[in-house]
Amino acid sequence: MTTTSELLSRNKSVVHAFYEGAGRRDFSAFLDLMRSDFVLYAPAYLPWGGIHHGAAHYLQVVVPLAMMLLDYSRFRCESVTAEGDRVVTCIEVGIAGTRHTVQAIQQWEIVREKAVSQRVAYFEPETLMACARQLSLEASVPTMPRSVHADSFMASAAGILTPGMRSGLALATLGRRRREAM
Repeated sequence: MTTTSELLSRNKSVVHAFYEGAGRRDFSAFLDLMRSDFVLYAPAYLPWGGIHHGAAHYLQVVVPLAMMLLDYSRFRCESVTAEGDRVVTCIEVGIAGTRHTVQAIQQWEIVREKAVSQRVAYFEPETLMACARQLSLEASVPTMPRSVHADSFMASAAGILTPGMRSGLALATLGRRRREAM
């Protein structure tokens, strides 16, 4: 019989396997980690924004677009919180072709060691969007005032986090701000 602790650990392992594969730019194992009916929910301002259905679509359409802009060789996972079938990560990833990074919160739903869905919220993605415009992806990258990004991030984050996860995120964010102030 699997204990709750073992289940949460397995769920976290699935998410970490995604990040490890992205860091190596090796997506061959992703299909084994996803259900065929996988769903991605991404902010509309991203070139890959919207709701995407299907693991194959994710790998054929979303991943190539995301990898044009995101450099997972400069990836850092600041926190991982698991509760039930949800795993929430606070991550920082490089923006391709720049020295900059972008922070994101990702909520994964994992069932029987397979990713069922992922919801993504980016914090202050202005540099990411500028890079997208330089790569001529601007048709799908609207320009928004800075305050809209922060509000969108907080609204997205509030909607995907459980109360326990919110407190873990708050602590991770506070720790990061303290490190930056030093």
